[in-house]
Amino acid sequence: MVKILDFGLAKLSRPEEFGSPEAMTQGSGTVPGIVMGTIGYMSPEQVRGLQVDHRSDIFALGAILFEMLSARRAFQGNTPVDTLTAILMHDPPSLTGTNPNVTPPLDRTIRRCLEKDPKERFQSAKEVGFALKALSDALGSVRADSDQATGVALSRRMATKRALSLAALAFVAVLGLLVAANVGGVRSLLWSRGQIQSLADLPLANLSGDPAQDYFADGMTEAMITELAQISALRVISRTSVMQYKGGKKSLPEIARELHVDSVVEGSVLRSGAKVRITAQLIQAVPERHLWAKSYDGDLRDVMAIQSQVARSVAGEIRVKLTPQEESRLQRARPVNPDAHDAYLRGRYYRRKGGLENLEKARQYFEQALDSDPLYAPAYAALADYYSVLPRSTRMQGLMRCSPKPKLRWPGHWNSTTP
Repeated sequence: MVKILDFGLAKLSRPEEFGSPEAMTQGSGTVPGIVMGTIGYMSPEQVRGLQVDHRSDIFALGAILFEMLSARRAFQGNTPVDTLTAILMHDPPSLTGTNPNVTPPLDRTIRRCLEKDPKERFQSAKEVGFALKALSDALGSVRADSDQATGVALSRRMATKRALSLAALAFVAVLGLLVAANVGGVRSLLWSRGQIQSLADLPLANLSGDPAQDYFADGMTEAMITELAQISALRVISRTSVMQYKGGKKSLPEIARELHVDSVVEGSVLRSGAKVRITAQLIQAVPERHLWAKSYDGDLRDVMAIQSQVARSVAGEIRVKLTPQEESRLQRARPVNPDAHDAYLRGRYYRRKGGLENLEKARQYFEQALDSDPLYAPAYAALADYYSVLPRSTRMQGLMRCSPKPKLRWPGHWNSTTP
């Protein structure tokens, strides 16, 4: 009896044999548009979220062989994003310059495995095996010709050493193929990730190119931290602690070490008119591994639902258990009034900046949010916070006497009489 325990990153090569897609069991296999894999060993097409096939395994094999022969990765960067960029844009260094025992033909063989274009790589594992065998045979032939020319017979000890060397090379090649194809879950066992119990959600990058949109990116970061922090089984670092890393140059392992967390979520936000795109990726800190990445597109009205969807995805990826109440809350995010939500985020931005002038701007934006939607509860809470932190100094009291009285808002269905 043969039992298949784990496909790792897998897909159906001929799904038509299993009927219609609707009839198939839905799972978490490799799907175009979603980035999955172990960072540093992902093929360019994997990084881009494109369709992948066995030639991605050939690329992973080349990356493993390169690391075995040079004691360094073929593609490196200070952050996972830098590493992914290197995979897409840079060529690996020559092995002959890092290891004098690597011959140029072997270097070319491995570099062919690491070609950016899948069409330029070996097209099958069998081709890789033939190439390695040819190198092994050529090496033996060259040594035999040299021995015959000099009239020196190989000693039994040297013959044994050569045989062991060739056997070791063959073992490395076979092991690399097994790991690249994740046969029997070999790669999953070798690079299994530990349980994640703590997380830092780093500030989302503002991809609009307009610094005036920073308020939106910061507001989305705060909302995502709030969503994740309500998962009781997960320790989430506060917004105050993570905002110090906004625009910083520290590597993710260094940030994780300073914050004492197991993993980090980083990403970006792009707003265009009434549309918004959030891209998030989950990275394990030690050992550094790219666990998951995905982009979420939607209308500004559904921004709360998008944030909840990101939180559910992160919770599912790290296999943290949600309570029924947490699961229900993450699924019932209601639409928001885009104008009210935007004014609220602007108000929160100025509220965090501090100072009397910024505090007054925050109040104006919170009231603007209520003008757009009198039932927008976060704006009421923000106004309550505003009045609770007003300084009680004589100077501030004088400022309040000179300023217009705040509006009192009572939604009509709460009280039939407007005060």
